[in-house]
Amino acid sequence: MMFFGSKCSVFPFHYEDMDLFSININLEGKAKIWNIVRRKYHEIVDTISFSNQTVIENKCPLPKYCLINPSIFDKFGVKHYIIIQKEGMAVVTFSKVGHQGINVGYNVAEAVNFCLDS
Repeated sequence: MMFFGSKCSVFPFHYEDMDLFSININLEGKAKIWNIVRRKYHEIVDTISFSNQTVIENKCPLPKYCLINPSIFDKFGVKHYIIIQKEGMAVVTFSKVGHQGINVGYNVAEAVNFCLDS
């Protein structure tokens, strides 16, 4: 899937569909800033993402439509990482690794979900 980012556009907190892996390649343009949560915290994050005290405007029917303030992760002891993905770089997320982010400016990215044969 192709994504076209603009300055300050966001991708809300989510996991990949069916808990698949993903790869996102920033093909052209400005950086994307990712906030990534380790998979071992997914149950805690699921709980706080539905909490009325932690989501934007206190209304969030599904986690895929929410931005979670990183300070909330800190408050609940959830380890998270900031990754700056510049042009030409790829970010791979594993199964049940939550992520959200913001685009620094115009960019073009391609993302693909995949699974590994066990």
